[in-house]
Amino acid sequence: MMDALVIRDISKVYRVYNHPFQQLMEMIDPLGRPRHQPFHALNSLHLTVPRGETLGVLGKNGSGKSTLLKIIAGVLTPTSGTCTVNGRVSALLELGAGFNPDLSGRENIYLSGALQGLPRQRMAENLRSIEEFADIGAHIEQPVRTYSSGMFARLAFAVSIHVNPDILIVDEALSVGDVFFQAKCFAKFDSFKKEGKTILFVTHSLETVAKVCSSAILLDAGRLVAEGTPHAVINAYRRIDSGRTPTAEKDDTDNYGSKELTIASFEIKGRDDRTGPEYLQGDLVEIKINIEGDALLPGLICAFAIRSVEGLDVVGSNTELLAIDLSRSFARGARSVKFKLPLDLRSGQYLLSLGLTRKDESGALKIVHRRYNCQSLTILPTQNGTGVFAPQIGVQIE
Repeated sequence: MMDALVIRDISKVYRVYNHPFQQLMEMIDPLGRPRHQPFHALNSLHLTVPRGETLGVLGKNGSGKSTLLKIIAGVLTPTSGTCTVNGRVSALLELGAGFNPDLSGRENIYLSGALQGLPRQRMAENLRSIEEFADIGAHIEQPVRTYSSGMFARLAFAVSIHVNPDILIVDEALSVGDVFFQAKCFAKFDSFKKEGKTILFVTHSLETVAKVCSSAILLDAGRLVAEGTPHAVINAYRRIDSGRTPTAEKDDTDNYGSKELTIASFEIKGRDDRTGPEYLQGDLVEIKINIEGDALLPGLICAFAIRSVEGLDVVGSNTELLAIDLSRSFARGARSVKFKLPLDLRSGQYLLSLGLTRKDESGALKIVHRRYNCQSLTILPTQNGTGVFAPQIGVQIE
């Protein structure tokens, strides 16, 4: 089966001038001396996306995500390399991109179709469905320059999914929609996946990547630094977010930090002092974290998080959120932290992560010691139900 997307050694380089005058001097210099600094928005990137894949694209701001998607959509031309796209692309990039602000929403529906090479009759057939999905009421007759960002997102997404794309590109545009519209969009993603369409999804929401995507990539400073399962790439993103390289050796990819203090050991106790790894739904558990070291660090925070095996955050907290001054307690000789909580979760497997952080004088968070996925938890069912959480539910019929 032909791949949806094949990228070979793509780079995108911009010329950066310290002053506009330097650009003029460079143009008229008879010796052709450069007066600019090259900026690599993308640097020698290789990527293959099979048909039917839902690919999450992660990276900090400025990492090259939007540049990559614009090249795939044909909005930008790469400086070097090739990008082969097999199929019709519908791209939802910046809000309002491809819309004429002076035309009404309905007129822009036809304009967007024309830009995709679709005849007016085809868009007329889809008009009612587009308007119903966008659900912006009488505003469809108004110039789009009067729209809020949420209305822009509604109309743009509605149009993008009704041009019969083989590849759908979404770049953060859904973050401005309300929760009901977002739910409708994710339902549409599910139907697209069942139809075997390819989706490229840019977001800063790690939970969304874990839930929606079948694979993911991570960009950093214009380079592809990680690709694979959402879980693996999310962990790589977290390491970058903490200031570490994502290419660290395997034995400490999930165990890192300045280690001025360390999480020396931990213990999880459930009902009847059961130490796991199996627990019953609703068990009240105690997570005891033992800290080693004598460094007195201001702004010290201890945290835990329980995630699904797909990387979805399920429950977590820390001493700062619970109004505990850990630095003061530590100075008085305390060397352990105990979190107590009921495991009101659906049956299945989960992963526990622990962390020590501190805040510097500017309020920036510094990683002291993090231990990701340090313990698996298996929760056995005691009641039937759906969803992630399993609270005790009563029913009364009168």
